[in-house]
Amino acid sequence: MGNYIGNLSFDERNAAIKVLANQAGIRLPDTRVPEGESLLHIGVENQRKLGADIASLPTLGDGLLAMRSKVQDEKALDIGVPIQLMRMSPTRGGLFCLGEDESKVLGYTQNGFNHFAEFIKPASCRQGFVNTLLALPPSIRADAVNHFATTSTRSDVNTVVLRTSLAPSESNKMVRVVRAVTSEKYVAVDDVPLLDIIQSAVPAGCKVRITRGQDRTDVELLWPALERQLQVGDIAVISLRITNSETKQSGIHINPQLLRVLCYNFTTAWSSGAESEVTIRHIGEAKTKLGMAIVAALRVVEPFVKAFGDAYKSSFPTFAPTRGEVLKRFKAAYELPEHLISEAAQLWDADGAKSAGDSLAGLVNAVTRASQTSNMEKSAVVEQAAGKLIANGWSEIE
Repeated sequence: MGNYIGNLSFDERNAAIKVLANQAGIRLPDTRVPEGESLLHIGVENQRKLGADIASLPTLGDGLLAMRSKVQDEKALDIGVPIQLMRMSPTRGGLFCLGEDESKVLGYTQNGFNHFAEFIKPASCRQGFVNTLLALPPSIRADAVNHFATTSTRSDVNTVVLRTSLAPSESNKMVRVVRAVTSEKYVAVDDVPLLDIIQSAVPAGCKVRITRGQDRTDVELLWPALERQLQVGDIAVISLRITNSETKQSGIHINPQLLRVLCYNFTTAWSSGAESEVTIRHIGEAKTKLGMAIVAALRVVEPFVKAFGDAYKSSFPTFAPTRGEVLKRFKAAYELPEHLISEAAQLWDADGAKSAGDSLAGLVNAVTRASQTSNMEKSAVVEQAAGKLIANGWSEIE
């Protein structure tokens, strides 16, 4: 099922939703009123608000660029140090390495301190070690921490890795903090390689919402299906959610999702396919394994995107009614070379029956496919232009 069917009758598209969900292994949540019922006025308004919220989100390219900038500003740094040389300052409460300047103490997150305490905890202490340390006055806590660090006899690890980054203090001054303490054997997939994989695997055009905290990052890729009159049982948004932690707080999780309309007032609920948890044992396999998992999850949501996604609804505008005209305008709008436009014309129907046809998505697919033969710089320009086209519609080339 490769063509847009969102404008068919409700019975036809509802049947298609159920077929696709069954093929994808997605269990749709039951509606609260009969399927096919029309939305009340408040439901239509709620649908409009959701559409506006998603429209305000950045495109994939812009969202990933902003995230990269944020990560770069944090200046992450891994520091290897023997656990027996770690010390806590009795006056400032921060951590430092014996022999280093005590004025350059490191702050720590709750997660970072928990990890550190696990490495110095005596074998005889079964539980309550961290909470007991935190309950002590700072000077006494430092004495206790320094004693247990000095006497640590763990045989499974000699050097620990402090995973640090810059973070704002209470005075909004950027200070370096310990986010996690790991063994040298710990294999993490940091957020920058994750963003690289997403950028290479996910087609331009979706919206993205990225939430990055000290211990966890959530990336939501969203394809809205809201630019039509929805009824109870319809799909409103197609999504792929990716969760990652650089600090051992969770594994890598990839979850395809559908947002279904359940009631007259546009009450909705997410339905999910099989969640993938990607286990990375060696840093060299990270990109391959994670890339394969994301591509597999995209195969789950892609049929829904093509069948119901807003981009596949948008046929040629009246000011550019043919493929030749929209390609000509796209070339002029972004000052692209003629050979790329010619190749896009040849590749427009490369997917056969699964091609997007004479639509906004058809143009985007054709030019992004053609850009893959260009150099990296030119390819990025085309993909950014395609993302803007999906986000802003035909007005981009009018």
